[in-house]
Amino acid sequence: MILSLLSLLSTAIGGYFYYSSLRENVLRDASKRADVNVKIAANRISYRLTEYQKAAKSVAGLKDMQSALTNKNVNTLSDANSILDHFQNSLDVDVCYLMDKDGNAIASSNRNAQDSFVGKNYAFRPYFQQAINGSPAIYMALGVTSKKRGIYYSHPVYSEGRNDPSGVLVIKASVEHIEKALERTPEGNVLMTDAHGVIFASSRPEWLFNFLWELSPEKTSEIEKTQQFGSGPWKWTGLKRQDNNYAVDKSGARYMIHQMKISNYPGWNIIYLWDINEVSGSLIDPLFRTVGYVIVALCLFIGGAVTLLYTMASRDIIARRQAEDKLSKAYGELETRVLERTADLNRVNLQLKAEIWERSRVEKALTESEAKYKKLSQEFQALLDTIPDSLTLQSPDLKIIWANRGAALCSGKEVSDLVGQYCFTVWHNRSKPCEHCPALKSIKTGKMENMTVHSPDGRIRDLRTVPIKDETGNTVNIIEVGRDVTEHRRLEEQLRHAQKLEAVGQLAGGVAHDFNNILTAIIGYGSLLKLRMKEGDPLQHNVENILALAERGANITHSLLAFSRKQVMKLGRANLNRIVENAADFLQRLIGETIELKIKIAEEDLSVMVDAGQLEQVLFNLATNARDAMHGAGIL
Repeated sequence: MILSLLSLLSTAIGGYFYYSSLRENVLRDASKRADVNVKIAANRISYRLTEYQKAAKSVAGLKDMQSALTNKNVNTLSDANSILDHFQNSLDVDVCYLMDKDGNAIASSNRNAQDSFVGKNYAFRPYFQQAINGSPAIYMALGVTSKKRGIYYSHPVYSEGRNDPSGVLVIKASVEHIEKALERTPEGNVLMTDAHGVIFASSRPEWLFNFLWELSPEKTSEIEKTQQFGSGPWKWTGLKRQDNNYAVDKSGARYMIHQMKISNYPGWNIIYLWDINEVSGSLIDPLFRTVGYVIVALCLFIGGAVTLLYTMASRDIIARRQAEDKLSKAYGELETRVLERTADLNRVNLQLKAEIWERSRVEKALTESEAKYKKLSQEFQALLDTIPDSLTLQSPDLKIIWANRGAALCSGKEVSDLVGQYCFTVWHNRSKPCEHCPALKSIKTGKMENMTVHSPDGRIRDLRTVPIKDETGNTVNIIEVGRDVTEHRRLEEQLRHAQKLEAVGQLAGGVAHDFNNILTAIIGYGSLLKLRMKEGDPLQHNVENILALAERGANITHSLLAFSRKQVMKLGRANLNRIVENAADFLQRLIGETIELKIKIAEEDLSVMVDAGQLEQVLFNLATNARDAMHGAGIL
C-alpha cells in the first residue's frame, strides 16, 4: 500500500509537472504562432493598401484626368469616364471617381447607377482634404451613398504648369481582400480597428462596427461627428484589458492579445485574439480522454520513470520548439517572397493593361477620325455634285479618275461610266487626243489653259484646265472644268442687237426732232397762206394738199419720237382703234417682211385719255418682243 501510495503520489506529482510544462510550452507556442499570424495578416493588408495607392497615383497622372479638370466639356468628361470604367474593371474595385478642387464629383465609373457619385460633394471627407493639400490618403469608412464599407485611395491631380492640385482622384475598393487576408488565419479571431478601437473588418462578422474597448460618451460623440462609420449606435464587445497581453470578456473568458500596427496607415491596427480555454483545451481534452484507461498502468510505471519521462518530454518539446521556429521562419520568408513576386506580377499586369487601354483608345480615335474623314469626303462630293459645271480629275494620259454629277449630266452617262474612260472618248468619241487639247498644253506648260469648243449639236462649251503638281513641280494630274455657255452667248447676241436698236432709235429720234421742226414751219406758213387765200381760189386745193402731207409727215415724226422714247408725255383724248391703224405701217416695217401682221380692231370706237405716242411705243415694244420670240417667221 505504501509503495502504491508513493507510486500514485509520484505519478501525480510527475503528471502535474509534466502538464504544467506542457501547458506553458503550448501557450508559448500559441503566442509565437499568433505573432506570426498577425504579422502575416498585417503585411498582406499593408501590401494591398500600397498596391491600390500606386494604382490611384497612376490614374491621377493621366493627361485625360487633367484635361477633364481644366477644361470641363462633354468630350473631356467622356474620356475621363472611359478611363475610370477601364480601371474599375482592371482593378476589380467598387468605383473610381474624379473630384474637382471644391469636392464635387464630376466623373465616375458609377455615373449611370442609382447611387451615382456624380454631382455630389464630398469635401467633408478627410481623404479629400488631405489629397487636395498635396498628400495621398487612404481612408476606411462606411459609404455615405452606398452604405457599404469601402477603402478610399485618394491622390492629388496636378495640371500642367501648376504647383497646387486641381482635383482629386479616388479609388473606392471593397474590404473583401482585407477580410480574405484575415480569414486565412487558421486559429483565433483577427480584427482590424482604427485608433479608437472601432472594428472595421473581422473574422467574426457580428463584431463589425463594435467598439473593441469601452469608450467614453465624449469619444463616441467625436466618432459620430466624423460620419466615418455611419450614424451609429455602436455596441461594445465587452472586452477589458488585464494587461498588455491578456483581456477578459463579460463572461470571464480570458484572451491572449497580439497587436500590430499597419505600417503605411497610421492609427490602424491588426488585433489577434486567442481564447486561452481553446488553447488549453487542445492539450487537456486529449489528456483526460485517455487518462481513465491508463491510470493503473501509470501508477505502476510512472513512479520510477517520471524523471526519465520528464527529461525525454523536455527534450522532445525543445526539439519540437526549434523545428517550429525554423518552420515559422521559413514560412515567413516564403510569404515575403510570394508577396514580392505577386507585387512584380501585379505591376507588370497593370502596365500591360495600361498599354492595352492606350492602344484601344488610339484605335478608337483612329476609327472616329476615319469616319469623320469619310463623312467629310461624302459631304464634299455632294457639294461638288451641286455645281452645274462639268468637273473631272484626269491623269497625265487624259484618263478620267473622278467626275462630278455635272460631268455625267453633260455627257448623258452615269458617273461610274465616266471613271476609267479617256476624256477625248467621252466628249468627242475619238480614239486619240484632240488637236489643240488644253489639257495636254497644261501638262507641258504647267499653267492653266482655256479653250472654247463647239459641239456638232450647236452647243458651246468653255474649257479650263488646271495642273496639279507634286513637291518637285511635276504635273501629276489635271483638273478640267467645262461650262455650257450656249445660252450665255445667245443672251450676249440679243444684248448686242438691242444695243443696235437703241442706237438706231437714238438716231431716228434726233432726225425726227429736227424734221419735226421743219414740218412745224411748213404747217405754219401753209396755214397762213390758206387764211390769206380767197374762197374759190384755184390754188387752195394745192395748199390743202401741202398741209395734209405736212400733217402726215408730222405723224411719222411723232411715231419716230415715240419709238426713240424722246416724246414728252402728253395726255389727250384718242381712239384706240385709230392708234392701232396708224401704227400698222410702222409695225410692219419693224417686224420685217417674213412675219405676217394681222390687225383686228373693235367695232365701236374706244375713246380714252392717253398719250398716243407712249401707247404707240407700247405697241412697238410688244411687236419687237414678239418678233424676237418667233425667230423670224410667224403671225403677229
